[in-house]
Amino acid sequence: QALRYGASIRQGKVDKLVSEEGGYAAVVDGEKLWAPTVVLATGVINHRPVMPEKIHDNALARGLIRYCAVCDGFEARGMNIAVLGSDEHGLAEAEFLLRYSKRITLLAQGAIHLTRADEAWLAGRHIQVVQAPVRTIRIDGSAIVADLQNGEERRFDTLYPALGSTARTPLPAALGAKLSKDGCLKTDAHQQTNLPGLFGVGDVVAGLDQIAVAMGQAAKAATAIHNLLSELDNSSSLALGYQDLVPLKERA
Repeated sequence: QALRYGASIRQGKVDKLVSEEGGYAAVVDGEKLWAPTVVLATGVINHRPVMPEKIHDNALARGLIRYCAVCDGFEARGMNIAVLGSDEHGLAEAEFLLRYSKRITLLAQGAIHLTRADEAWLAGRHIQVVQAPVRTIRIDGSAIVADLQNGEERRFDTLYPALGSTARTPLPAALGAKLSKDGCLKTDAHQQTNLPGLFGVGDVVAGLDQIAVAMGQAAKAATAIHNLLSELDNSSSLALGYQDLVPLKERA
């Protein structure tokens, strides 16, 4: 679709984004690509469990590991669920999953980081907290298995890592774009950052990490950019993904 409407698509890793000549220049393999506006859709890095990548990917494909309770919690209803992350992330994930199952266990990848009040809240809702940290995670048949450092084995139908994530914001942060307390990109109602002509959409933006939300944000940003470019003589724009650079040129 992008090609049909006149876009030029280029693959490349953006090493740097600089403010230049009333717009922005993206440095890609030593070459500068300039435009008056930029859209950042750089996403986040999910913090994964410590386990072999091949096993992780296999478990993910089979639904034995799931990363978004908002997305697919309904699919896990009634299951024996493990939540990996004994801190505020794990507590929030366990609370949300109570809507779908009453069999929830909180595991720790490292140390337990819960207050006595947190532990009392969990106990009151019959969510078990396993004190021994997880040593390894593996697949056994149709189960996801957590081997604990005390030698114990725990088997589950599915596991939700609740280890947090890191937004990919080095490019806008270097320019002085404002970030939320969680390190996500702050934008206004039109998806524009505090820097004129610099927009953000998707998971890199503070808010609900959902595909439908990202698409809506992109539509809002595109409309704002269209209106902005109509006021400028130069009508080119850049859309930046994590490793992709896509120069967009308005069709004549």
